[in-house]
Amino acid sequence: MNRRVCGIVLVMMVLALPLPTSIGVAEMETILPIELSGEIDGAAYRIHVPKRWNGTLLVYAHGYSPWPITDPDLTLLIGELEELLLEKGYALAASGFRGAGQTTAEGVEDSEALVRFFEENVAAPDRVILYGVSMGGQVALKSIEVYPDRYDGTIPMCAVPKATRESDLMLDWAVAYNAAFGWDAAWGEIGKVRTDIDFRMLWLNHVLPKVQSELFDEHGAYINQTEWEFIRRVTGTSRGGFYAPESPLMPAPTVLLNNFFATGGIAEIQIRTGGTVQQNVGRVYSLSPRDARELSAMELDVDALLASMNAKTNIEADPDARQALATLGDTTGVISTPVLLAHNLEDSTTPVAETLTYQAMVNAAGAGEWLVRVYTDLPGHCHFTDQQVVTLFEAMEAWLDTGVRPNPLTLPGFVPFHVTHLPLAIRGE
Repeated sequence: MNRRVCGIVLVMMVLALPLPTSIGVAEMETILPIELSGEIDGAAYRIHVPKRWNGTLLVYAHGYSPWPITDPDLTLLIGELEELLLEKGYALAASGFRGAGQTTAEGVEDSEALVRFFEENVAAPDRVILYGVSMGGQVALKSIEVYPDRYDGTIPMCAVPKATRESDLMLDWAVAYNAAFGWDAAWGEIGKVRTDIDFRMLWLNHVLPKVQSELFDEHGAYINQTEWEFIRRVTGTSRGGFYAPESPLMPAPTVLLNNFFATGGIAEIQIRTGGTVQQNVGRVYSLSPRDARELSAMELDVDALLASMNAKTNIEADPDARQALATLGDTTGVISTPVLLAHNLEDSTTPVAETLTYQAMVNAAGAGEWLVRVYTDLPGHCHFTDQQVVTLFEAMEAWLDTGVRPNPLTLPGFVPFHVTHLPLAIRGE
């Protein structure tokens, strides 16, 4: 049975032992294994060191969570994957981060504080590898720019390299949704979602009921398929996981998740940054000729929908809020340690094209030697098997040991990337 890496919701239970006051390197053989948990500056954490530790510390950065992760038992993956990593001798550590929502900045600081805590209270690792999923992948990419000497290697999974770009992708979604179904004034404005109520309640009480009524009939069957297909295609969204969650640990299909991120998620970011962060001035919304033909054959008035979208390309961000978001979650591509970037070809939450965006950023920074991209053809967001995750760690260890970059074509469980893997709307066919 495969365990998958979770991008949004973490459900874990583990035994946590009391925290020793001091642990010296010389004492390690007599006290292993170790499990520690508690709080560091308000962030829950958990550490697990196996009896036969190989000297490598794996630091995990979790994905987006609408609610604070305050239980130390919920900061690490459990089950077969954790046991497999421990059996291979890896020490594991993870922070729950302070707060909730888009906690990229907190994730960067809390993960670094956790490594310092480990060094001071357990031992100095031979090497530290930071890995993260979804928003946690963004934390990993940002961390190696803020703390370039802290981590020996980094494995971001299903990550978006720029929070500002991610917010604009959600604006595209909102504009497409408005054309297909109509925006509800109770949500605020497109590009400026209401912030006078809790962003989670905005979603649960105001957005979700309307979206569900447009997605399901009274028997739970899908409806309005052509309208949802228009939204999917015009936004360049992959099909994997769009209508049904194909990654087992994802809580909902992308068709619902993106509606959350385009409303409640944006509201939380607006509160965090103090203003409107989205913009689409100068954007031209269009469909590939193939998509236009196929949607028209479904008796959809494609021209009218595109005209509605292009009438909404006047949304401007507040410069200060936009800069605040960039400071929180944008990366630059300036790296100086190995980065093994893993992504799903059919990820409908984080577009696979973003891996090419990051590659271009790294190349522009003159750091191309430090980046290797690998892909899995499993559909959905952050959908990796246990063995694929282990393969990533083993490939990173070999890179660090030998100085030789991994060959993506020879890694078991991973497949080549081709332009045909991009959605038609991005390829322009």
